[in-house]
Amino acid sequence: MFGSWRRHLLSAKTSRCACPCVDLHGSQTAFPKKAENHAHAVAIHYMYYNFARIHQTLRITPAMEAGISDHVWSIEEMIALLRK
Repeated sequence: MFGSWRRHLLSAKTSRCACPCVDLHGSQTAFPKKAENHAHAVAIHYMYYNFARIHQTLRITPAMEAGISDHVWSIEEMIALLRK
């Protein structure tokens, strides 16, 4: 379901690493314009990384390993938290 989405993010990250401010066409990349937006993006990333992504070495999420969660969270569960 999110496979193509994940591939897009990985390729976008690779292109940003190659040249952080300018893409191949000379235009600026889409970095957050406000610090608040950047903080929200980082928070969403950490939420996904710790609660929704199963890690290869752990074979569970870091939140489950730490005893904070008892299941792998879905994207829908994360979105539901934002709406509260």
